[in-house]
Amino acid sequence: MVRNKVHFLLVCSITISSIYATKVQNKPIILTMENLPLSSTIKKSLTKEIYSHGLVKTIDAKRQQLLLNVAGLHPKKCGIALSKISQFENYKTYSDIIKLSEYVEKTQMIKLGLDHLLMPFPMLLHFKIQRIDHIGNFPFIFQSGFLKGLRGSIRVGEHKKKCLFFVQAFWVGPDSKIPDKAFSFFTTVLGEKFMERLFQVSRTL
Repeated sequence: MVRNKVHFLLVCSITISSIYATKVQNKPIILTMENLPLSSTIKKSLTKEIYSHGLVKTIDAKRQQLLLNVAGLHPKKCGIALSKISQFENYKTYSDIIKLSEYVEKTQMIKLGLDHLLMPFPMLLHFKIQRIDHIGNFPFIFQSGFLKGLRGSIRVGEHKKKCLFFVQAFWVGPDSKIPDKAFSFFTTVLGEKFMERLFQVSRTL
């Protein structure tokens, strides 16, 4: 049990480092298939499917920890893919998971209301992120609500004339009262289904 917790904390520590280690000598590290921090087997599978893996662990009597990785290779170039993916305010029209989507350009604040049969309860997510309308690295942090304090990044690059996406998120917070396995399952499935849907609606301009 102790060994498992130590291993999980080590994995999370490495993940946090990779989330923020996106610059070397003040130059952004652009995402490529070569530097994508996933196994070669997973990388090969991206030509056919979205990769999503959520892992939740109870780290003590009062806290849980979440680690989420989602990756996908869009069939089109980034110029086409991002023309719709960047329109955060329209997300409520893209997926039935999202009931509310608002974005304030001036403050770069996005608000998403989520609800789905797989979710234990409706969620309101409120966080700051730059509009994703070009290749690059886009960090974010949840300002309030469920998963307050969650930190992550969305990285965008190109691979063989296709747009490559990689999302990482890490959170430590109060026990949600959701069992670890159930929490892991719904974050994994929602991550996969959401990116899958974004890819579907952004195949054309």
